[in-house]
Amino acid sequence: MNDENTKKLFKRYKFLNKKTLPDGFECGDGWYKLVYDMCKELKSVSPPADFVVTKIAERYGDLEVHTKNGTMQTRVIIDEYNTQSMEICDECGKDKDLQSCDKCTVPEIDYSDPEEETEEDDSNQSSNCSSGSCSSGSCNCP
Repeated sequence: MNDENTKKLFKRYKFLNKKTLPDGFECGDGWYKLVYDMCKELKSVSPPADFVVTKIAERYGDLEVHTKNGTMQTRVIIDEYNTQSMEICDECGKDKDLQSCDKCTVPEIDYSDPEEETEEDDSNQSSNCSSGSCSSGSCNCP
């Protein structure tokens, strides 16, 4: 996440700080609103005074959040936003199904086997066989 968004979050939420979150936010700016909304909801449940977030990162396309001194309420909120993150690209902030940026676009994969022989290829090879009894493409006929 960029410095401007990082500073906004650190300034607004006391449970986010450089001391307990030394690597900052290890995700793209597309999740700024998601992280902001999560923190707003965490603050609304009045977590314990010693509650801190120690990691916010993107891992395998999901939001990963580590905390210390949380409660069941804080865990439920974090899990809720983790679920939401599965549908949002952390780079562009759009629905992952839209495939609108390089990170959330799934490349097209050609599953055909380039070495797979067609029936036409087999018939040409067996007609070239000197014995005439070969049916495989790897003939060892004299």
